[in-house]
Amino acid sequence: MYMLTIADQTQLFLFALGLGFLLGIVYDLFRTVRMAFTMRRVGVFLQDILFFLTCAAVTFLFLLAVNHGEIRGFIIAGEALGFFIYYFSFGLLAVRVSSFTIRTIRRFFHLIFTPFRALLRLLGRVFGKIRRFARKTSKKIAKKSKFSLQQDKTLLYNLIKNAGTGKRRERKGSEDPS
Repeated sequence: MYMLTIADQTQLFLFALGLGFLLGIVYDLFRTVRMAFTMRRVGVFLQDILFFLTCAAVTFLFLLAVNHGEIRGFIIAGEALGFFIYYFSFGLLAVRVSSFTIRTIRRFFHLIFTPFRALLRLLGRVFGKIRRFARKTSKKIAKKSKFSLQQDKTLLYNLIKNAGTGKRRERKGSEDPS
């Protein structure tokens, strides 16, 4: 175990402060995604888990690189302080800017896609009328086809049906003993 001088501790604290600041920026990226896309609670929970795993991995690598993997309280405190400095200063500004940007992008796409939505509604009405007409017509045709098949005497099943009833009568009445 080696002793850290006050200068080394101060330098590590400032590095940790900067790392916490960068983790605040990463948090804002996650927050911007949440603002842009509506998520359910499960999605938010998974995103939080992903953020905390990212923070843990980055902190581990940071401690490994600058302090030979030793965990020191002032380094963790520096990270937390850097995160909160970002969160309550630049983070508030970042939320406003990202909120404005997302609203602007949504309005832009709404403006672009409004004519397409109107066209799709019109096509839906036209094809809906065509579909209803085709359904009515096909039902009528199906009903008429049943009657026309039964009335046509030349069809095979009508001949067999008629011939079968006629043959039975003939056989019963005129049976030859030979």
